[in-house]
Amino acid sequence: MVIEENVRTKNQGMTGAIINPGAIGDCILTLPLARFLKERLSLARLDMIANSDYVSFYPKRTCVDVVRSINSIAMHRLFVGPDEFELDQHDQLIRDFSHYDYIVSLLGEPGGSFESNLIFTVYCSRSAEVTTIRMHPAEGQNRHVAVSYIDQYCEANGLQCEGLSAGLNTELITPTADDKQAGRFILQSLGVNPDKPVIGIHPGSGGKYKCWHIDNYLALAEKVRKNGSVPVFIIGPAEKEHLNKAALNRINDEHTVAENYKLLEIMQILSTVQAFVGNDSGIAHLAAGSGLPAITVFGPTDPALYKPAGPHSHAIAVEPVDFDEPNPAAVEDVEHSLNELLAKTGPC
Repeated sequence: MVIEENVRTKNQGMTGAIINPGAIGDCILTLPLARFLKERLSLARLDMIANSDYVSFYPKRTCVDVVRSINSIAMHRLFVGPDEFELDQHDQLIRDFSHYDYIVSLLGEPGGSFESNLIFTVYCSRSAEVTTIRMHPAEGQNRHVAVSYIDQYCEANGLQCEGLSAGLNTELITPTADDKQAGRFILQSLGVNPDKPVIGIHPGSGGKYKCWHIDNYLALAEKVRKNGSVPVFIIGPAEKEHLNKAALNRINDEHTVAENYKLLEIMQILSTVQAFVGNDSGIAHLAAGSGLPAITVFGPTDPALYKPAGPHSHAIAVEPVDFDEPNPAAVEDVEHSLNELLAKTGPC
């Protein structure tokens, strides 16, 4: 699968690729690196090789020009030992990487078999720069992971990089006018007036341990409604798995629910709302990266490493116990932070 929009041909400039095997948030956290590569290397085209379910909407809305499905390339072949690795003369694997001048991989380890075999494969067709960086932070790391990705690239290639943390405060994803219109249509189909202030609430995450107690979100939603805004809960398969039936029934009985929408549609919904509140999750990274005023509630994970990047992103660290039981005081803190953020950013 290849998704692209208005890109130059490979004969019109240098091309690069980022290989990212991660989930929604992992891919969004590589967008500062993608922008750095395009600008620093003057790339005419940059591809993202990843799970297409997570990144298919990137062309036209991010600095990524082309999306390729990571499942369309036989990456597993690159994990064998170098002595066991074999390629045919016209191997598809060679063709898969034959048009890149620069490749940055978050798959494999620096100096590992995957990197060695990837370099060998690339050099079967052309001379290119291949850099492998670690996806997950090293023990004791205190740098934000998005900054770490750029730092690792610079360290591996002898480049000077300073002031990169400022790039975390800029918009990474720009919804189109069509996206905003589609988001309005979805809200209308849910019975919500898109001209009213809407607060998106996402109570889930890929890991249940990262989910603030659902009663806290329900209490926050009541406060949002009393303040004159419309809370809209975003619910998908992860939420249905992590939340008990009674909690799901209460959400559906008391509030508007955007349920089982595709990632592009969630992005379109978020492009129309006034603000977002949620856990450390891919949806929080999507909201903040799109420039939306976003509150992310952290407990077990470290916001210094994983705070969503964006111009109006705010992280709140609460006690881990609040993820196991309701805490009215913590709800008050989140509401206060939300109101402060909205006062600074104004209506969307």
